Amino acid sequence: MSEPSQDQRLAQPTTHIDRDGTVHVHGLRLPPSGLWSAEYRAFHTSCAAAKPATEFPAPARNAPKSEWDRFDSWWEQRTNVVLLKKVRSRYPVEVSEKTIAGVRVAVIEPKQGPAKRNERRVLVNLRGGGFVYNRGLSFGQIESIPVAAIGGFRIVTLDYRQAPFHSFPAASEDVAAVYSELLREHSPETIGIFGSSAGGTLVAQSVAWLHAAGLPRPGAIAISGIAPMPCCDRPPWGDGWGDSGVWFSGLLPKNEMSPFDTASWEPVLWYMTGASTDDPLAYPGGSDAVLARFPPTLLLSGTRDFAVSSVVFSHARLLKLGVDASLYIMEGAGHLAHVVAAGTPEAHDAQTCIANWFDSRLGT
Repeated sequence: MSEPSQDQRLAQPTTHIDRDGTVHVHGLRLPPSGLWSAEYRAFHTSCAAAKPATEFPAPARNAPKSEWDRFDSWWEQRTNVVLLKKVRSRYPVEVSEKTIAGVRVAVIEPKQGPAKRNERRVLVNLRGGGFVYNRGLSFGQIESIPVAAIGGFRIVTLDYRQAPFHSFPAASEDVAAVYSELLREHSPETIGIFGSSAGGTLVAQSVAWLHAAGLPRPGAIAISGIAPMPCCDRPPWGDGWGDSGVWFSGLLPKNEMSPFDTASWEPVLWYMTGASTDDPLAYPGGSDAVLARFPPTLLLSGTRDFAVSSVVFSHARLLKLGVDASLYIMEGAGHLAHVVAAGTPEAHDAQTCIANWFDSRLGT
């Protein structure tokens, strides 16, 4: 029997999630983890019960900006508004918006100001969104606010350039511009950079870009929900994600790869269009020489994240290359659970790990 085509695979249900949180993957029945907290179980069940979006997929790549503005507004309301409100109610912070080196940013600080030990430290956040979603500053705040409040850090989150209006290396250039400005007031060993999903990819790209530009490497980095693999531009139904590719249903549990999901994944490829997979600035995971120069690196994922196999693989690879690397795995957690499962002990503990990582690795 011949193998099904990609179109046939996409048309077949790949995962089904019951209201109680039981997951069915290609005939495998996986009940809710017995190690979940009650809060995380409720979160997971609410995701499974939620009606998936079936309309308003991303506009065409060449659609006018007005159409993209309308989409971005819809995405903001659908994805970020409620979550940002929840995070801000749980973690008291002050947020201000400004421009650094021509890049729009938000500066997040604990209500009481940065902890004394962090007065000379600063973290840079690169928010997730597949280099096409989460335009603006909301999702970066969602990622940053818990770390700022828990760790007592000042965090600068960037609204870096992304598709469909820009392509690689626009975001790397934005990170380098802001980083160069921060170096005017901070020594490199006191600067940390972290990001999730596409933001994590950008963290790895930025380390490579900063080195190529002759800038000193940051004191430490954290990459969540992704890994600096040799080629990360394929949707997770491909073979490049290892065993965990079975969890390809997206950011939250869904019943199957719907036409909406498929249309939502395609734009994730746009930003890297034209970049060579042999270019270590675009795909730093393809170069041992680049990875060996990484600063202390924290990798974070979950056992039900489509990227966890690549994260585990990359952690072992960094250790082999002599990099100070640590790995944090959330039990039974999907992609970016440490961000989207705000209010659960699991998410709080993961954010605490990120804060503690930078506290233990950054200079003062």
